[in-house]
Amino acid sequence: MAFENSAEQYKPSEVHQRPGTAALLPSNHEYQQFFKPASQTGSQPGFLDFGQTDIYSDKTVKLAQDIQVPMMPNLVPGPEQLGITKETTIVAAEIAWKLGTALSKEHPIEGQEEGLMAATTASDPKAWEHAASNFPQLADVSPSLMKAYVRNELAFYGREDLAQDIAASAGESLGITPPTLGMAQITVKGIDEFEKKYPQFRAFLESKGYSGPGHEMRALLDPECVPMIVAAKTASLVDDLHKQGIEHPTLEQLAYAYNPDVYSYSDGHGGHEYKTLYQGAIYASKAQHWDQQKEYYAKDRNVWDNSDEVRNVLSWLNKV
Repeated sequence: MAFENSAEQYKPSEVHQRPGTAALLPSNHEYQQFFKPASQTGSQPGFLDFGQTDIYSDKTVKLAQDIQVPMMPNLVPGPEQLGITKETTIVAAEIAWKLGTALSKEHPIEGQEEGLMAATTASDPKAWEHAASNFPQLADVSPSLMKAYVRNELAFYGREDLAQDIAASAGESLGITPPTLGMAQITVKGIDEFEKKYPQFRAFLESKGYSGPGHEMRALLDPECVPMIVAAKTASLVDDLHKQGIEHPTLEQLAYAYNPDVYSYSDGHGGHEYKTLYQGAIYASKAQHWDQQKEYYAKDRNVWDNSDEVRNVLSWLNKV
């Protein structure tokens, strides 16, 4: 697939912003360590970097990790029981400040995409290529496209995404709608579906220690699982496109399928209008166009030509 020719018409400066969303805490090292491989033995992944906590006791680290957990007044242990000292108090204050600062930013990880992407290949420099090789559906799909998906998700990772991931790191979920999590911004349901559909994907997660209740959230927060997760997602997209009669998906069709954003409706003259719509604009437009529908697959060039998602993903190909 000739990705290079298709990507030449797009430039990183052309990335379109998603209305109402934001792009994933302070010092370069801490940003790059935001996503960290999850603990293989504990119930919570090592999601947030609280600095060099290894210089403190295990009690200090536990206190830091649990600082957001409220305690009932009659169950509050004394300072000695918690191991609270001057040092642990400083650590706790720093953590609270970092979290508060990050949540106050529209783009909490802006400018740190390179470090986060590097974390995906920390233990395997060829992780993306190896992940793609596990799926015959990806024989003609460049790993660069899969990396571009993730870079685009990081660019739009906002406060609401950070809040969801912090909750997920504690095994919780915010809101009613299942959230998308981690660097790939995929749901727990998606991971479950990929495991059922692709035995090699389940085997990979199990080899990383991810099985049993809650393993999906922990895997989504582990950067070293991202290449395989995105490969499984892309293989699933290829399968879906085949079912839609698209036997040889183009770069644009695959880019669009990862996150469809175009709606169509009749133009009153026998044709159709195609527009990228978000949030409130979707409902406002629907009120004016009774036949409006979302285009989940880019069967028509008019779909991807009017998609911000396609423009954004293809623009990132120049950086991978």
